[in-house]
Amino acid sequence: MTAFVLVHGTGHGGWCWRFIVPLLRAARHDVYTPTLTGLGASSHLLHELNRISLDTHVEDITNMLSAIYQLLIAPLLSPRQ
Repeated sequence: MTAFVLVHGTGHGGWCWRFIVPLLRAARHDVYTPTLTGLGASSHLLHELNRISLDTHVEDITNMLSAIYQLLIAPLLSPRQ
């Protein structure tokens, strides 16, 4: 099994992967499609545009990768009881 993180471009959201996600999941892969802050479904945050930058988007992806690690990888590394 492989985990895919699909990141959209400007003017899109995680929804833009809606056609590829079922194909990857049918092949038994984990698929994550975040929507970056200020884009797509979170475009309501555009009023804070002066606070949203590439650093914000890097933080979005970093937080997601951390959550995936905790969910998928950390249990494999912990000693079995």
